[in-house]
Amino acid sequence: MKKLMNKKIMAVLAAVALTVGVSSAAFAMELFGTQVAGECAFTLQRMPDVMKASTMEYNRSTLQMTPDDIKNYIDLIKATFAFSLKLTKEFENNGKLVVRFKGGEGNGLNDNLETYSKINESADPGAFIKNTELFYQQSFLDNKFIVNFGKFGVGAYFADNNYTSQFLTGAFSTDKTISISPSLLALRLNYAAITDISIDYAYFTYFLTKASPGPGKGLSILQVTYKPHEGGNYRVYVWTNNTYHRSYQSREMNRKYYGTCGIGISADYAINERVGVFAKIGHKNPYVGTINDREHAESPSFNLPPPSTLWNVGIQVKDLTNNALGFAIGQISGDCVLKSNNIDNFKYGKETQIELYYKYKINNNISIIANLQYLANLKGGNTSYNHDTVVIGIRTLIAF
Repeated sequence: MKKLMNKKIMAVLAAVALTVGVSSAAFAMELFGTQVAGECAFTLQRMPDVMKASTMEYNRSTLQMTPDDIKNYIDLIKATFAFSLKLTKEFENNGKLVVRFKGGEGNGLNDNLETYSKINESADPGAFIKNTELFYQQSFLDNKFIVNFGKFGVGAYFADNNYTSQFLTGAFSTDKTISISPSLLALRLNYAAITDISIDYAYFTYFLTKASPGPGKGLSILQVTYKPHEGGNYRVYVWTNNTYHRSYQSREMNRKYYGTCGIGISADYAINERVGVFAKIGHKNPYVGTINDREHAESPSFNLPPPSTLWNVGIQVKDLTNNALGFAIGQISGDCVLKSNNIDNFKYGKETQIELYYKYKINNNISIIANLQYLANLKGGNTSYNHDTVVIGIRTLIAF
């Protein structure tokens, strides 16, 4: 308990120190020609009338609850803290070095709800601080050809959307059907073929990671972006991942492991300077499930697979002072192959996510965001807590 309290105190002190020292730090780094950007987020979420953890035990083979008293309800409140710090050093030869650190404390309601999409995507329960980006970018041919080499994430350049960064529901900001595992090294090539069209390709190697101790395994993704005017972005992407994945092609699952692949469409459009809309569709090979590191390739344990189909749409509206109202709705479907094989009573249901938020800007650096989230048919009905869920949240966002 004392250790946990110390961690929380450290998180608060770090946030205060980071916020108070923004001006002086930015000034000091500017002396060396380095751009500094970052943000801190304090999130409080409340889920009323949820069953206590002690009543949420269930039998994995039947996916049915086995509580002694299912009337044991409480109001569940969770708080998280997360931060991001990005340093960019530009060079005269059209190159730049980018370093980003992320961290935080607490996983919030993600620990209490089994969902296809995180209920709090901003939560970072790992190390208090970790390096998430470290890459060099070089531009050629008047920025028509760009090369990135180093460590960076898939979502930084692929399957992204404008107008989704303030949503807490993970499926609205990232395509949950893409099979992703932490990568230590990646290569990205971007070419602006013509004025309105650009082509992106990246390879994320899993060499020296748990997903693939040996060479030759990784994620490849290709995206074509059509931008006919300033307010529109239309992206089509395909990906393949040849890392070890569990197969669900038969009732016994054969203990065979394969690669997988998928396709997606992501678009956003600014109707005017105040109103923007977005949409996303993703689909993966339904015959292949989760990534498994090779050392556990023969494990007979069964885990519910990741989603195979995703869609969502949303809108953001700003007022004259840049306060913003956002709304999104979407669904994620499970694996139809498990349904057809009747493996462990798997239910091929659709999880529904709805979120409404309002962002109030106190000034250029501080905002208060209120969120209302609704989830139905969690993980397609394959959880012990199979109830429609309402979550109320509030965040303080400090950006610089």
